[in-house]
Amino acid sequence: MSMNSIWQKYKVIITIVVCALVFMTVVRQCEKEPTIRTVTETKTVIVHDTITKTVISEPKVVYVKKYVDVKGDTKIVYLEKQDTSATEAKEYKSTIKGTKASAEVTVLTTGDLLDISGIITYPELETTTTITKTKAKSGLFVFGQVPLNTNNISVELGLAYQFKNTLMLMGGVQYNDFTKSADLKVGIGVKIF
Repeated sequence: MSMNSIWQKYKVIITIVVCALVFMTVVRQCEKEPTIRTVTETKTVIVHDTITKTVISEPKVVYVKKYVDVKGDTKIVYLEKQDTSATEAKEYKSTIKGTKASAEVTVLTTGDLLDISGIITYPELETTTTITKTKAKSGLFVFGQVPLNTNNISVELGLAYQFKNTLMLMGGVQYNDFTKSADLKVGIGVKIF
């Protein structure tokens, strides 16, 4: 049995198998990794903290003077030495530590609280990361074609299937004005860039 006779006997089966292998290979080539887009959003949030340690210094005797400013707020001025208008007060410096925050606080008192001030340090940021995966999608298109450079009317109507944004399979019917009959057409398109 010669190669030509085998081909004649099994040409339809061989053609179908070869076309199926080529199609499966092209489809495998089209399967790309999805596009991944990462968006990170950082925002500041209010967090409550628990005091875990307090260190209070020995009181320091200071001399202060109270006055009311033009806005009507009571202000306290520290004096270097005692004079007749000065009030003797005790100043406490305290370090307060929480689970994540810390504060340096100054308390001024004469028995009555005169002033409390300080700085709280709390570095807390909330970060939200959103990962979006975008896969190439397939789609079916209907198309029509009419030649522009001829006097003959040769219209075509067909379908095109885009596979994963890389391969396009097309099939259609075209009226042939010369033969006055319909021609079947098939095509394939591969994404270049």
